[in-house]
Amino acid sequence: MKKFNKYFGGEYLKYWYAAFIVIVIIMLLISYNNRTVDKYELYLFDNNGKVVEKTIITKEEYKNLEGRLPITKALKPIKRFKFLP
Repeated sequence: MKKFNKYFGGEYLKYWYAAFIVIVIIMLLISYNNRTVDKYELYLFDNNGKVVEKTIITKEEYKNLEGRLPITKALKPIKRFKFLP
Protein backbone atom coordinates (compact mmCIF):
# COMPACT_ATOMS: atom_id res chain seq x y z
CA MET A 1 0.00 0.00 0.00
CA LYS A 2 2.97 2.30 0.57
CA LYS A 3 4.02 2.09 -3.09
CA PHE A 4 0.48 2.83 -4.22
CA ASN A 5 0.30 5.91 -2.01
CA LYS A 6 3.75 7.01 -3.15
CA TYR A 7 2.89 7.01 -6.87
CA PHE A 8 -0.82 7.93 -6.81
CA GLY A 9 -0.72 10.41 -3.96
CA GLY A 10 1.77 12.29 -1.89
CA GLU A 11 4.96 13.35 -3.62
CA TYR A 12 3.96 12.42 -7.19
CA LEU A 13 0.44 13.88 -7.06
CA LYS A 14 1.52 17.16 -8.68
CA TYR A 15 2.66 15.24 -11.78
CA TRP A 16 -0.73 13.55 -12.05
CA TYR A 17 -2.41 16.96 -11.89
CA ALA A 18 -0.08 18.32 -14.58
CA ALA A 19 -0.73 15.31 -16.83
CA PHE A 20 -4.49 15.70 -16.35
CA ILE A 21 -4.35 19.38 -17.30
CA VAL A 22 -2.26 18.61 -20.41
CA ILE A 23 -4.72 15.92 -21.52
CA VAL A 24 -7.72 18.22 -20.99
CA ILE A 25 -6.01 20.95 -23.05
CA ILE A 26 -5.29 18.48 -25.87
CA MET A 27 -8.91 17.27 -25.81
CA LEU A 28 -10.18 20.86 -26.00
CA LEU A 29 -7.86 21.64 -28.93
CA ILE A 30 -9.02 18.55 -30.84
CA SER A 31 -12.66 19.45 -30.17
CA TYR A 32 -12.09 23.02 -31.37
CA ASN A 33 -10.21 21.76 -34.41
CA ASN A 34 -13.09 19.46 -35.41
CA ARG A 35 -15.70 22.15 -34.78
CA THR A 36 -14.04 24.76 -37.02
CA VAL A 37 -13.99 22.63 -40.18
CA ASP A 38 -15.69 24.61 -42.93
CA LYS A 39 -14.01 23.25 -46.07
CA TYR A 40 -13.43 19.74 -47.39
CA GLU A 41 -11.23 18.23 -50.08
CA LEU A 42 -13.43 16.15 -52.38
CA TYR A 43 -11.73 13.32 -54.24
CA LEU A 44 -13.60 11.64 -57.10
CA PHE A 45 -12.45 8.20 -58.24
CA ASP A 46 -13.08 6.16 -61.38
CA ASN A 47 -13.96 2.44 -61.39
CA ASN A 48 -10.27 1.47 -61.22
CA GLY A 49 -9.70 3.47 -58.03
CA LYS A 50 -7.65 6.24 -59.60
CA VAL A 51 -8.28 9.86 -58.66
CA VAL A 52 -10.21 11.65 -61.41
CA GLU A 53 -10.69 15.02 -59.76
CA LYS A 54 -9.77 16.81 -56.54
CA THR A 55 -11.74 19.92 -55.54
CA ILE A 56 -12.31 21.97 -52.41
CA ILE A 57 -15.93 22.39 -51.32
CA THR A 58 -17.58 24.30 -48.48
CA LYS A 59 -19.80 22.95 -45.72
CA GLU A 60 -22.97 24.07 -47.54
CA GLU A 61 -21.92 22.30 -50.73
CA TYR A 62 -21.17 19.19 -48.68
CA LYS A 63 -24.74 19.12 -47.33
CA ASN A 64 -26.14 19.28 -50.89
CA LEU A 65 -23.69 16.66 -52.14
CA GLU A 66 -24.93 13.61 -50.23
CA GLY A 67 -27.13 11.87 -52.78
CA ARG A 68 -26.04 13.60 -55.96
CA LEU A 69 -22.85 11.76 -56.92
CA PRO A 70 -23.32 8.09 -57.91
CA ILE A 71 -19.55 7.59 -58.23
CA THR A 72 -17.00 6.73 -55.57
CA LYS A 73 -15.91 9.75 -53.59
CA ALA A 74 -13.86 10.61 -50.51
CA LEU A 75 -13.98 13.68 -48.31
CA LYS A 76 -11.07 14.95 -46.24
CA PRO A 77 -11.78 17.81 -43.82
CA ILE A 78 -9.44 20.79 -43.95
CA LYS A 79 -8.67 21.59 -40.32
CA ARG A 80 -7.14 24.66 -38.74
CA PHE A 81 -4.40 22.82 -36.82
CA LYS A 82 -2.75 20.30 -39.14
CA PHE A 83 -0.79 18.48 -36.43
CA LEU A 84 -3.91 17.35 -34.52
CA PRO A 85 -6.03 14.37 -35.59
